[in-house]
Amino acid sequence: MPSGNRWRANVIKLVYELLTILATRQNQEPDPDDRELIVTLTQLYEEAIAQLREEGREEGREEATLELIDNLLQARFGEVDEELAAIIEAIAALPSQEFTPLLLQRSREELLAQFTPEPEPEE
Repeated sequence: MPSGNRWRANVIKLVYELLTILATRQNQEPDPDDRELIVTLTQLYEEAIAQLREEGREEGREEATLELIDNLLQARFGEVDEELAAIIEAIAALPSQEFTPLLLQRSREELLAQFTPEPEPEE
């Protein structure tokens, strides 16, 4: 199930509940088919949980990068107004080894000129 699917967390929870039921039933009435299903579902569940953890770490990294850029802009220019806030995500697309020197060395005007997207022509 794709990571953006809104039902994903519910499906993972249901798989876990099904595993619990099957494991309980397996303890009471051993069944080879249940055993195979338990192994398969356990693997799927563990993979899904690992992927959720990795996605959470990635989101955390992205948030930390955005916060770092915001903090550097505040330290350099004081308040981060709408113009500066609008370029934070574009700056974050660069590796930190590239954006850190830019933020420390370039003027506000240079940063805005480099990272402000060109307006699309009206038809």
